[in-house]
Amino acid sequence: MYVKLGYVVSEIARTCEQFKAYEVLNELVFADESTPEVADFAAKLGVDLGQIEQFAETHGDDPTQLYLLPEFAVRTPLESCSGSKGYCGGFPTVSNANGSANKQVSSFELNETTARAFLASPDCPPWLKTTDKQHLFQTYLSAGDLTSAWFTLNSSGWNFAAARAALTKLAHHSEVDNFHAMVEAWLSLPHEQYGVGY
Repeated sequence: MYVKLGYVVSEIARTCEQFKAYEVLNELVFADESTPEVADFAAKLGVDLGQIEQFAETHGDDPTQLYLLPEFAVRTPLESCSGSKGYCGGFPTVSNANGSANKQVSSFELNETTARAFLASPDCPPWLKTTDKQHLFQTYLSAGDLTSAWFTLNSSGWNFAAARAALTKLAHHSEVDNFHAMVEAWLSLPHEQYGVGY
């Protein structure tokens, strides 16, 4: 997620192997050469640094070319596909804006084009349309629909104070392992230094 780009999420990996290769590539490109630290990082992750170096020499860190790496040849993430053509994953696209697939989507996963498609869909989840996130969140929480409450909280339209209060309430109702620890971590961060909300 990129805070400076309006809290936009993109699908860069669909498997652990893809994520490891992606991170080694990022480290390599950031260092601008293969350093002992990059080699150690790649070794610890079990990534073939030579293969990543060859890729970087030709393509840099261009995500649209990652399908050329063996880790990305199958289950290619959306960021590495040409648009949504050939994409078979579950990340939101214009082509899956209608139907049950869009019931679990956050506004942070939608670029401008995809957002228009989802908002025009008769199946559009309420949290993408409403501006009163707090009321909708409370409605879901009161009904015991924690998944919808979570997606409401994970869509734009919140100020940080209200989001903190809502997240605290959700944590109180949740029985998901480690969720309370993640909530404490989020609550401990100074989000307000980046603005009034998301």
